[in-house]
Amino acid sequence: MIRHRGPAPALAIALVLFAAAAQAQAQKTFDVSDAAQLLKAIGPDRTIVLRKGDYKLSSAYSVTSEYVSWAKGDEGRELELSGLKNLTIRGADGARILSDSGNAGILAVYSSSNVTLDNLAFTRTPSAGESASAGSLYAESVDGLSIDRCSFSGGTGLAIDLWECSKVKIRRTSVSDAYSGALSACYATGIDASGLSFSGCEGYPLFYFEDCGEVSVADSKFSANIGGTFVEIYDTEGREGAIVFSKCDFKDNDFEYFSGYMALPQTLSCAFAGNSFGEDWAENAVASGEEEYYGDDWWDSEDYDDEGDWEDYSEYDSYEHDSGLALEYPSYWELKDFAYKSRAGFFSPYGSTSVVILTPYAFPAGAKAPADQAAFASALSALVKSFKDESSLSLSVKPEGVSQKGELFTTQEYRGQTTMGKGESAWARVKLVIYNNKVIALVAVAKEASSLEADTDTDYVFSSISVME
Repeated sequence: MIRHRGPAPALAIALVLFAAAAQAQAQKTFDVSDAAQLLKAIGPDRTIVLRKGDYKLSSAYSVTSEYVSWAKGDEGRELELSGLKNLTIRGADGARILSDSGNAGILAVYSSSNVTLDNLAFTRTPSAGESASAGSLYAESVDGLSIDRCSFSGGTGLAIDLWECSKVKIRRTSVSDAYSGALSACYATGIDASGLSFSGCEGYPLFYFEDCGEVSVADSKFSANIGGTFVEIYDTEGREGAIVFSKCDFKDNDFEYFSGYMALPQTLSCAFAGNSFGEDWAENAVASGEEEYYGDDWWDSEDYDDEGDWEDYSEYDSYEHDSGLALEYPSYWELKDFAYKSRAGFFSPYGSTSVVILTPYAFPAGAKAPADQAAFASALSALVKSFKDESSLSLSVKPEGVSQKGELFTTQEYRGQTTMGKGESAWARVKLVIYNNKVIALVAVAKEASSLEADTDTDYVFSSISVME
């Protein structure tokens, strides 16, 4: 009987060398020195090494490919990468991804797998960073995302925004001067973070996790951050303690609450010094969530039943807000005016759609009014905090198009969703209006997304905003 002993030694060595050569050929390496070279090198199964220097994105707006595109923003564009696998972008010390727009995100990655960002500095020019409302890094539907030795600085909205990503590792990364939160993760799983540093950031909340399962944040430092809530967690399964901060150092942070009330995190072997909260945050620094805008049952459609044939009505009534703005709403909608809170609600029959008008932000007296986008960013942060604190609503929206500047006021619209502690969710549309040293907000919530589109009652309310004569 002849026994099969495998290939002869020389043949075995040849096969090993062939396999190594094939692997080396599959994983290419590119050295680049400017933004255009970087974008031309983007593709699957490769490592791109950035030499020291600034990679100014605006200098490469003309570069596009199967994997590279640009999303138009207000006064700039956001770099979008998609359809990638096994891509590593690694910077030498001093390599900076530089944006000169505060109103467009820096980088977005979509529908990709095994993407690594290593030793990169995401930043903006000083002028753009001072009025930044857009975020730095957005990732959506990325399976296997690694962020290592990166920094986010120079002014940003939300620094890191994850949506439906999986197997996310964040290591040795720092975030500073984020105006609208440090990290937000929605429906992202397998988040493992360690060796992080967050300083000088502001958030309402600073960290937001929605249906992310177990999240580990270890050996990290949080210093001199401010805002409404340090961490907000929403979990439809009602799990407690799935978000764990272990061996972390909290120093000189100032927040109204450490945690929202819907689901609490864990802090294990952490140090607390000079904060507005301490190790006993679970007893003394958790938001109560007891207040509501219109009472506990404002969402209940039974309050708005109308036996009449309301579809036959076509007239509109006017409403004058104390900001000096006015709007029109369908006459068959119900008005609830809370003048003492400088807000009002408009409710369609059966409660399927509602619109709220309120003033979430006013420029400080005597202070120089910030740029439009900075004002919008501040107002949106305040609006999200207000909704969370007073109505237990989690409002998550993103800009829709660019801001519109008219003779009397400037507007910016947003689209997204809102969720309640009861597990209910709805579609949301927001319009912010800068007028008379204030930012006024229109917030529409609907059970069906189609109720917020063009040529609907909600759209008419939004478009009817005007200055009172």
